[in-house]
Amino acid sequence: NSFSRGDDDTVLYSLMAANLLVFMAWRVMTPSFMINNFTTSLGHLSNFQFHTLVTASFSQQDTNHLIGNMMGLYLFGRCSYFLIAPFSYTW
Repeated sequence: NSFSRGDDDTVLYSLMAANLLVFMAWRVMTPSFMINNFTTSLGHLSNFQFHTLVTASFSQQDTNHLIGNMMGLYLFGRCSYFLIAPFSYTW
């Protein structure tokens, strides 16, 4: 089994980094770009912008929202990993 103890946080930290990068992008990118690509609406979906279903989950309203979501992601992500991982790597 090539899965080692050091790899268990890679996905979790990658998701946290993506959240932080999108949070920072909201402060430096043009609002129209961010709204068109990082929010979800019926208009987006009717225009086949299905990627917004995923990218919107990385958008945070403010710093407290980011901190709360990062804490939740870390705690839930760690618990989920330890529940799921033993079954994922048995074959």
